[in-house]
Amino acid sequence: MSRSVGHLARQTFLGILYAHSSRDELYQGTTRGLTRPSNKIGHYLEYARRFEYRELCSSPEALSLLDNKLRTKQVADLARIPTTRLVGVSSLGRLWNVDSGTFAEIRRPTEFLQHVPASSSLLSKPINSRWGQGVQISSRDTLRQNATQAASASPTMIEVREKSAFSRTFPGPVPTLRVMTYSPRSTTAADVEVLGCVLRFGRQDAIVDNMSSGGAVFHVNRQTGMITGGIDANMQPTNISAPARIPPDLIAEAISMSISMHMRVPGLGSAGWDVGLTTRGPLLIEGNGDWGIELLQAVEKRSMRLTMRPARRLP
Repeated sequence: MSRSVGHLARQTFLGILYAHSSRDELYQGTTRGLTRPSNKIGHYLEYARRFEYRELCSSPEALSLLDNKLRTKQVADLARIPTTRLVGVSSLGRLWNVDSGTFAEIRRPTEFLQHVPASSSLLSKPINSRWGQGVQISSRDTLRQNATQAASASPTMIEVREKSAFSRTFPGPVPTLRVMTYSPRSTTAADVEVLGCVLRFGRQDAIVDNMSSGGAVFHVNRQTGMITGGIDANMQPTNISAPARIPPDLIAEAISMSISMHMRVPGLGSAGWDVGLTTRGPLLIEGNGDWGIELLQAVEKRSMRLTMRPARRLP
């Protein structure tokens, strides 16, 4: 009963905010890009709509799982969804070698990553990081030398650094397709709706493709694979170059992987799945509860109401 009352109270709060706004979206399109709301009610409205598609759509348990990159990866591995290669984990004074999904805790730092070829280029990622923060490129030997310090640091996962499928013509980090999904039930694939899909492409000298690291987001035509309309973190046209087209079968595979992941997270309402486009094919990298509705609006020229409300069957 209390949950229903709380749900009604939140819906009433959102409805009042909507009624006091003349805008349908978080970011209003202009010929020169997009501008953030400048008045106080606009900022409250921005919060309300983020609250609606994140907290109101998903359970705390589902959001907690997505915020943990290691747990998300383990879900993908159990479902046999292709993902990046995890080779090690360090957390709270303990170290694990990971080989083909099998975790083996080690007692001596000299054993850390001993199963990884010395020539491997590795990525270390804080397990709970966001926006690509804290991701670093390292060699196997460097990580082994610093194993003692790594074990005492924040929980970190070590992965083999993948190569971009477009590295010959577009050097830089692995680009990702962010597939936005929604479902009130998530029990079958038919229950999961794809709200949209965007391409994230990074700078040549960056480690990750996040906009916070100078990357850009492009519109993706899911049927033809055509890439258009790139924007930067300021919602302005980007000067980053990206492929003119992605094979539609790769997009379809990324969408299929995202739907499969959505089905396997109980209580998940909406999410953004980052699927890396690598030389090994599409690989799931992570899921995001706060997946950036403004990015979808910016590149697809659609409002929040047109994007989310039909999916949620709301008036």
